[in-house]
Amino acid sequence: MIVEAAHTAEFPPPVQSRTMTPQTELEIKGSFFAHPCAELIAEIGASRLNGSLRLSDKDKKSIVYFKGGKVVFAVSNARSSRLFDIFLRRNKLTREELGQIPDFANDVQFAAHLEEKKILTKGECDRLFVEQIEGIIVDLLSWSTGEWVFSSLARIRDGLAFDVDTTRFASGLRTLHSRRDHARTVSQSQ
Repeated sequence: MIVEAAHTAEFPPPVQSRTMTPQTELEIKGSFFAHPCAELIAEIGASRLNGSLRLSDKDKKSIVYFKGGKVVFAVSNARSSRLFDIFLRRNKLTREELGQIPDFANDVQFAAHLEEKKILTKGECDRLFVEQIEGIIVDLLSWSTGEWVFSSLARIRDGLAFDVDTTRFASGLRTLHSRRDHARTVSQSQ
């Protein structure tokens, strides 16, 4: 097992072990080969944990936040998951209009601006955040490689939690589990 300091500023280097590696009682890490994202979300949910799951694969990075085991927020460095990009793809704003919005790359500030200008209601902004979070989760479920760190210390700030229904992904989770188990069996038999 590879054991590293529990308090790192960046995402950890790849873990070569096939077991979950506790860093402290508050942090665990591993790889998608041994514990894919679908399995992690299911286990965190079943354990009703609070905290964050930091995930990385090369240049892709995401963080999923949990309260009582439920996904309540997620962020990603993928431009396609930014609220402003979602708005542009739907032709809800032009690039020129977007350029007039201060801090449009900050999703929370962007949503606040949309509410303030009465472009969207609070409920519509909340639904947009839920859709964004679901999109990030769907992307994460497609990752077959990468590393993760779960920390019960890093939690979502008050007022930023959303009601995300991850049961909609249940059939996808089962399919991914089947594929992962088959791939594991094939790689172990070689």
